[in-house]
Amino acid sequence: MEKPDFVANFIKPEGTEIKHIGNGWYLYNRSYVYDPNTKRSRKKSGKIIGKITPDGLVPSKRNTQSKSLTIDDVAEVAIPTFLWDRTRDIRLKLKKLFPDMWEWIYVTVLLRIIDPYLKRLESHYEHSFLSHMFPGLRFDARHSAINLEELGKKRDTISEFMKSELQNGSKYIIIDGHRLITSSRNLEYAEIGYDSKQRYQPQTNILYVFSADENGVGLPSYYKQYLGSTLDMKAFTNLINETQVKNSLFIVVADKGFSCIEDFEVIKKCGLKYVIPLKRGNYLIKGNVPNSNHMYDNAFTYNNRSILYKVIKDEDSKII
Repeated sequence: MEKPDFVANFIKPEGTEIKHIGNGWYLYNRSYVYDPNTKRSRKKSGKIIGKITPDGLVPSKRNTQSKSLTIDDVAEVAIPTFLWDRTRDIRLKLKKLFPDMWEWIYVTVLLRIIDPYLKRLESHYEHSFLSHMFPGLRFDARHSAINLEELGKKRDTISEFMKSELQNGSKYIIIDGHRLITSSRNLEYAEIGYDSKQRYQPQTNILYVFSADENGVGLPSYYKQYLGSTLDMKAFTNLINETQVKNSLFIVVADKGFSCIEDFEVIKKCGLKYVIPLKRGNYLIKGNVPNSNHMYDNAFTYNNRSILYKVIKDEDSKII
């Protein structure tokens, strides 16, 4: 049931919950206890505090403790401060690009590092020092849905934020696609298409870009959603053009789904180096695979296995 405005705008104290009983809305104490059977915490409702009305909270006569209700001062400090010290650059960019909602975005990201489930954000926020650093934020289902919808409309701003991250000290750009099967009739990008398991069902196609340095430290840097019927090679061309990555120092790493002539030409045009495996039977290697071991150029050991290789030069690239 949708909450009326006086309930949705009611700021409930930490350690409480709102219940709809009959025709009324009530405030109850709430706590979490460990369940040894499921090995997880479960919610435990406590005594009633009062009834929520358009005029405010009316204390319950059955709860003599309601008049002295206070917010618990015990909060998780270690993880929030650890993350705070290491995310200054992100805070500054969020504050610049999302001035109206940067605090909610930033706190949401930190809370999801602690626990990825959106439905538990409110509980973690209430018991975290972040609620003292950023007071007054709302993470109930209604407000989270409104904020996520509003954030989703800011694609241009999101793209600008991600582009700045992509150019930040990376050497390798790792690109991969992922298809999400869906039964929803409301997703704009859901169309019939094939995924890696050859499931011909409604799906969306999402391409991810990760940046990594020479030490293998990588971070997600960019993403874009495409129609489920869009082939990876077509999406790849669009993604490279949109990110405007044109730097000869970058090395693009992608899987064989992106090994088509069009993709190679786009990468070369942007001045990028690349490492992309070729599909079996590709014309570039057809007829060039050695028939015996002595016809290979050299060998090396990887994971206690001997790897034989041969180098074929093709204009300005090497086929190994």
